[in-house]
Amino acid sequence: MKPDRWEKLDGLFHAVLALEPAERAGYLDEVCVGDEVLRGEVEVLLAASEKAGSFIEKPAMEVAARLAAQDPREAPTTMMVGKTIGHYRIIALLGAGGMGEVFLAQDTRLGRKVALKILPASLTNSADRLRRFEQEARTASALNHPNIVTIHEVGMEGSNHFIAQEFIDGITLRDHAAGQRLAVSEALDVALQIASALSAAHAKGIVHRDIKPENVMLDRGSQVLGANRNQVKVLDFGIAKINELSKTEPHVEATTRILLKTDQGLTIGTAPYMSPEQARGESVDGRSDIWSLGVVLHEMLSGKQPFAGDTAQDVIAAILRDPVPTLSPEVPESLKWIVKKALRKDPEERYQTAKELFSDLRDSLLIEDPNRKPKAEHVLHEAESDLLQSSKQQPPPGRTRVKSYRPALFIGFLVLVALVIGIVALKYLRSNKSASRFDFDAAKLTRLTSNGKAAYAAISPDGKYVVHVTEDAGKQSLWLRHVATSSDQEIVTATEDGLSQLTFSPDGNYIYYTRIHTGQPFELHQITVLGGADRKLISDIDSNITFSPDGKRIAFLRGDPVRREASLIVALADGSDEQKLATKKITELIPVGPSEFGPAWSPDGEVIVVSVNIPVPGDRNVVLMAIRVKDKTETQISPQRWLRVGQICWLGDGNGLLLSANDGSSGLNRQIWQVSYPGGDARKVTNDLADYRGLSVTADSSALVTVHSDRRSNIWLATNEGAGEASQITSNKSDGWLGMDWTPDGRIVYASQSSGNSEIWIVNADGSGVGQLTSSTFVNGLPSASLDGRYIAFSSYRSGKTNVWRIDIDGRNLKQLTSGNSDFSPKFAFDSQSVIFTSNESEYTVVAKVPVVGGDIVPLTNYPARVLAVAPRDGLIAINDLEDLLIRRVAAIPPSGGRPTIWFDPKVPIGMNARWTADGRALSYVVTQRGVSNVWNLPVDGSAPQKVTDFKSDRIFYFAWSLDGKNLALSRGTLTNDVVLINFKTR
Repeated sequence: MKPDRWEKLDGLFHAVLALEPAERAGYLDEVCVGDEVLRGEVEVLLAASEKAGSFIEKPAMEVAARLAAQDPREAPTTMMVGKTIGHYRIIALLGAGGMGEVFLAQDTRLGRKVALKILPASLTNSADRLRRFEQEARTASALNHPNIVTIHEVGMEGSNHFIAQEFIDGITLRDHAAGQRLAVSEALDVALQIASALSAAHAKGIVHRDIKPENVMLDRGSQVLGANRNQVKVLDFGIAKINELSKTEPHVEATTRILLKTDQGLTIGTAPYMSPEQARGESVDGRSDIWSLGVVLHEMLSGKQPFAGDTAQDVIAAILRDPVPTLSPEVPESLKWIVKKALRKDPEERYQTAKELFSDLRDSLLIEDPNRKPKAEHVLHEAESDLLQSSKQQPPPGRTRVKSYRPALFIGFLVLVALVIGIVALKYLRSNKSASRFDFDAAKLTRLTSNGKAAYAAISPDGKYVVHVTEDAGKQSLWLRHVATSSDQEIVTATEDGLSQLTFSPDGNYIYYTRIHTGQPFELHQITVLGGADRKLISDIDSNITFSPDGKRIAFLRGDPVRREASLIVALADGSDEQKLATKKITELIPVGPSEFGPAWSPDGEVIVVSVNIPVPGDRNVVLMAIRVKDKTETQISPQRWLRVGQICWLGDGNGLLLSANDGSSGLNRQIWQVSYPGGDARKVTNDLADYRGLSVTADSSALVTVHSDRRSNIWLATNEGAGEASQITSNKSDGWLGMDWTPDGRIVYASQSSGNSEIWIVNADGSGVGQLTSSTFVNGLPSASLDGRYIAFSSYRSGKTNVWRIDIDGRNLKQLTSGNSDFSPKFAFDSQSVIFTSNESEYTVVAKVPVVGGDIVPLTNYPARVLAVAPRDGLIAINDLEDLLIRRVAAIPPSGGRPTIWFDPKVPIGMNARWTADGRALSYVVTQRGVSNVWNLPVDGSAPQKVTDFKSDRIFYFAWSLDGKNLALSRGTLTNDVVLINFKTR
């Protein structure tokens, strides 16, 4: 492009850019008459300007300016737009780096956008250029890590060499920081992810050699809740080098030679971020990248580069000579020490590995913000060593803050970071008289899915395959993952039927799963791992199956709602020849809540272990019971009791079991537990705020899979008029999902885990005046405010059982109102003189009430029922009538109790989360479709349901109407479920 042509193009581009988008086409029609080429060039620049600076060194306008002075043969970029290379259709020029131009392109096969880096044909005659381009392709494609840009394909089309890589919709760290200091927690968050990426690269023997803010992207597409929580992507391995650990001679290039640019503009190392050994032209290893990360971290914390100068030579002199500038007093001393160690001029005195740096950064983040769970990307990737080990060097006095916190953070368990969305803290097992040969002190965690849509999972006996259910757009499908290659195959196509309870056959050739049609019993189906037609084996089943050691028989649970009993059944592997091994009350064998549960047949074939809800005081009533196959005798195998137990799996050596269970210390979430056998010693394997849905173990117990469920919620406020509009008034991670209510003066009381435990909080409707009302080490939730404004009633586990408690509206004068086995879901009566709740004191749950000042409990139903809501005007009590277990209907009873006077349509999906409208004319409830929740009203007069809100994203976990009916408080957020693989080693 000639300079005069460029001037015309540049002027026209800026003129069009100043117009409103709707006016641009008409303007171009007028000024580009007869020059369609000019119009096309302007449109290309407009498209490119929207993506400028997205993930490469020079934005499109800068590239175009450089090309203006070049010969047309050396400026092929604009001519590429619209062309197809391989199966990539080029959309726009994004910019240029040292290794060629980069274009936004469309993958015509997969329909995704990619960044296509092309080495122009006119430059392939440069052997060095081509060598470096090919080196970038080789090195970058060898890396697979969530914090490293993904290489999709490396290829050649005609004379064009290209790399198709992940397109990052974000901004560089340079642009994000904009010369300003970042918050300490945000700087640590970014540095942790860079360290994780470097650790993965170094494990492959690859040194980046050019870590700088321009090569660090913050991916907007992966941003999670919170302005300072972005996924980091490390870019541009264009000058990366395969690390040679052997001693080599200093590099022949002098420092000035390193700083020289090639004719295409590539700087081999950017001066302010170069390590001393790199600046001297010596051979470098991973410790050079650690230095560069130290510089980046220092810059994030201070807002300026630690080593500066007027020229590149001045900068290098400062790197070699000057001490590290002191950071501000606001930076913790422990973090200052980390930065100083990363910036030791002698590589031998620096952190020796990125793992070591990662460990200290993670500890510092936990100290800086103990309530914050580091991002899922803060996990050392499977390419790295199995477990992160702490630094063995003794810290100087300034570092004692980090070390002194470690005992409190790691007592009895080793921290791993789960995906998602959090930290997985693995607390592993000590040996006892029945210790397993499996070493839970050495584990490696790998995320197998990342779309948040997993529901159930199972691993094959040999660990080669993982099958999981995916929920998407209201349908479920079954997918098989080959673990070694990460390839996925759909073996059951998307269906509106429910798919769950997955099991592999002992030989790994078949997959068993349950399928449910609406209103019908669960069916057991069998399908080969290759897919194809499935086969129905059993038409009535309520649990996972478990195989006998020889694979010839199966065991499962079946409930009979009519007789109110359930049985443990043994049958042949094809489902025939059923025999009952044990029969109990249905509430004892079929748990309420977990849908992933089932028996476990011991490796020696002698016993089958089931979870049993025993009739003893308290609500931690679930125990593990071993039923002997030969004589049907039963033995409780552990004194440990839980609120609920999900799936149970034997360890391969028969010396213990793994299970997902909740003992009440983690809210409503299940953790993974290990129970020794026959000793019965029970310990947690995980201990965090996530929920672990289901469990499946390999035959040798070297690995397990589970679904890691992470809920994030905050309080939102909507008006009765704004159907799809709401404003967020809190900004934590778990606000309101365990209950909320309005006070008469217009404040909101809610449960939150923002303090690390589920407590009762209060906030004004505008988000101000946040206050914590309870403080304990137990679960508190489901708050209800009295209509006279005096009290808050709530459920609490602080007595060792779930009971109803009461506090004043300001949090004072705590009083226990009930002491039954399990009392929950308190709702104030409309006269504020009593609290209505669900009681599990008898053999079934009933609705009852207790005076607000304490006293005798009065049953309101003499049939199975649960309380849902109390109408604020007339006191009608909405309940779940549980008399017929096949049809759980919603009804309303008078304030004095008795039989229902109003029945709601059983076809309307009203769950446990329901509220009366302020006028009492309808019952509000939540409907979730395709992952999006909205509030609906079901009128008392029997007319059709009416949609209240019209949200297009997020789930609603809880809600409450203000007393005047004008405002709707909502606990809204996301629920992500992903399959994770945990590998264990033998001792």
